[in-house]
Amino acid sequence: MAFQIHWKAPLQAKGFLRIIEIVLAILAFSLTAGFSIENMFTCNVLDQDNNTTYTLKSSYPYEEYDLSSSVDDDNQQKDGININKHYSSGAEFFVAWGVLSMIYCLVAILVYMLITANEELARVNNILILIVSLWLSWFKVNNCI
Repeated sequence: MAFQIHWKAPLQAKGFLRIIEIVLAILAFSLTAGFSIENMFTCNVLDQDNNTTYTLKSSYPYEEYDLSSSVDDDNQQKDGININKHYSSGAEFFVAWGVLSMIYCLVAILVYMLITANEELARVNNILILIVSLWLSWFKVNNCI
């Protein structure tokens, strides 16, 4: 028996929600991965007339920051330095969560398209849901969860 695909399934409520979830997942990891920031601050030294402006630049994966100053004590340009700080775990988590959510939504919409077109797969899906429910309840009874 050849499997058929119900191409109008994404236009139904469940399919349309999966499409919205795919768009939100793409936004979740693309906005986090494409974010960069630049902070500027000025330091005034007491009893001196020179001001030093520092610029701090950072972008994804947030593992190292570039700090450069505009003027040092002798009014000369100063080279930038790198500050190694690891703030990447939060950003990497959101990118990974977005990618995994997108993959899940793509698989879910494909399964939904297959199940709506094939009655045999719908029965198999119901049996799998029953097996997983019994398995989870067994884990709960045995205090594994």
